[in-house]
Amino acid sequence: MADLKFSIVIPIYNEEENIPELYSRLTHALKELGSYEIIFVDDGSTDRSFPLLKEIAGNDRSVKLMKFSRNFGQHPAINAGFLQASGEYMVLMDADLQDDPADIKKLYDEIKEGYDIVFTQIENSETSLFKKFNSLIFHFIFARLSGANTPPNIGTFRMFTRKVLRSINRYHERRIVFGPLMAFVGFSRTYLKVRKNKRTKGVTNYSFLKLFQMAIDSLSTYTMVPLSFMIYSGFFIASMSFAIAMYFIVKKITLGIAVSGYASIIIAIFFLSGVILLSLGIVGDYIFRIYQEVLNRPRFLIDETLNIDDPQGEFDEKA
Repeated sequence: MADLKFSIVIPIYNEEENIPELYSRLTHALKELGSYEIIFVDDGSTDRSFPLLKEIAGNDRSVKLMKFSRNFGQHPAINAGFLQASGEYMVLMDADLQDDPADIKKLYDEIKEGYDIVFTQIENSETSLFKKFNSLIFHFIFARLSGANTPPNIGTFRMFTRKVLRSINRYHERRIVFGPLMAFVGFSRTYLKVRKNKRTKGVTNYSFLKLFQMAIDSLSTYTMVPLSFMIYSGFFIASMSFAIAMYFIVKKITLGIAVSGYASIIIAIFFLSGVILLSLGIVGDYIFRIYQEVLNRPRFLIDETLNIDDPQGEFDEKA
């Protein structure tokens, strides 16, 4: 069993206004629960996030710190934190204080019931309507189309066991998305309803386009929905084309009416061209993903670390 009880993994990107309060509230919430480590991963912040974190880590050995050489994205940052985690229970949360560190105890109370994963389900959210809409679109695209059996309003904030960590660390694809992956791997789970606070400092780093791209990545990585869409679309268009052709043939034979009209031909050409381009784009996306896997490039590069066992960033999967 791991020496540490809790590992808190938090990706950071331009959160200098939230970091002092986040650290204070985290340590207050965790000191009553047992031993812990807080793993901050700075994803190439351009503000004073890293100097603030460096000062905190310099005064507190329970804080581990990594700084990426550039912005690689939230999920590579999560991956780096997971590879360093040593605790018996893992907590993943955002740095914007919309997740309340005091809720960690509630997550722990749930996981002690024998579950492997405790997801948070957001209720009475104070987030903006725009962010709620973005989240709704993402979960609709992934949860509904992939068939994942998850309720709506699932948050990033969650706790899971080391057994789950070992399993998800075995997945090595370049464009990994941990939300869908944790739904994909299975294990016993439950859902805890929590309140998500309104962001009071800083700005959100997830736009509609970023969430939409994450949904597409999730579908392409964990489902066959895009390829199935191409197959069914092709079958439908072929069937419709055959039916229309038969209609005009019968009309010509039985009624002697000539088939004319350039508009219908032009519409058909544009429609089929759009379907062809869409299909080529889907196939191209899969080919590009294969190309990325063949290159076997690292998911992230480490510029600087503090309180980390392997300062070169050459992380091995931990048992």
